[in-house]
Amino acid sequence: MKKTTILPLLTILIPIILFGEGLEYARVSIVPEYEGNNMVIFISGKTDSTGMNGSLEFAIPQETDSLMQIKFIGENDVDVQPFPFSERSNGNWVNAGAVSGEFAFMIISHHFHNPGKRDFTFNMEFNQVIQGLSLEIQEPPMATQFHSSEADAEIEDDPHGQKIHRVHLHDFKPGTQKSIHISYINERGITTKGMLQEMMGNQSDMPPARMQRENEPVVRHKLYLWQPTLIAIILAVFIGGIYKMQPGAIEENACQECKAPLVKNAKFCSSCGSKLA
Repeated sequence: MKKTTILPLLTILIPIILFGEGLEYARVSIVPEYEGNNMVIFISGKTDSTGMNGSLEFAIPQETDSLMQIKFIGENDVDVQPFPFSERSNGNWVNAGAVSGEFAFMIISHHFHNPGKRDFTFNMEFNQVIQGLSLEIQEPPMATQFHSSEADAEIEDDPHGQKIHRVHLHDFKPGTQKSIHISYINERGITTKGMLQEMMGNQSDMPPARMQRENEPVVRHKLYLWQPTLIAIILAVFIGGIYKMQPGAIEENACQECKAPLVKNAKFCSSCGSKLA
């Protein structure tokens, strides 16, 4: 066989050999200053039907304070446990082992102790090929002069009025490093949760309905919107996102508005806040 024939053949076969296995999809969500003045990163995904070649490893920010593994138990429950990570010459890395099926991790990084300018950089890298990678960055409602390195991101407004910057990447190769940078000013040093609570407090100062008795408490639905627990956040960000990315995976026990899985006996959706029938 001639050399000119071999070279094109190798060009086709090498990507198949090297990248034929890996992750069917992955989701990286960056949430700045939600419940605390820090950066929280959620990384989740699902292995390809052919499995992975070895362990799943991925980079995390240099200033990582803690790492938690999230395990799904049944349809509505999760178990959150600390998970170790190691420091290498090229930064901090997580060895998640031989992952099979779905996985999820939560990273807490970059604590901000005073109001003012915020700068955050994350050099994202995986050791497995990812067929579809979704990168999401939440723009805090209290942020001014917000800037993201993802200039081509789609910007969507969630039901709470917050902006989500979303980028979709295809065939993200192992060893590819993508540097993500965001900056903004938090003049008061307030968190997203704190600001949303203030907004709800301002609404609660409005006079009650004319026909309501003076001694009857005013019903204000704010627990389900502005006081989500950590587990509720995880369920909304990960489980809802994972099922949304899987064609035909929406079950009957899902929100009719956002299609996120519902918590048993819930009256409102923990993801979008819609009232359930």
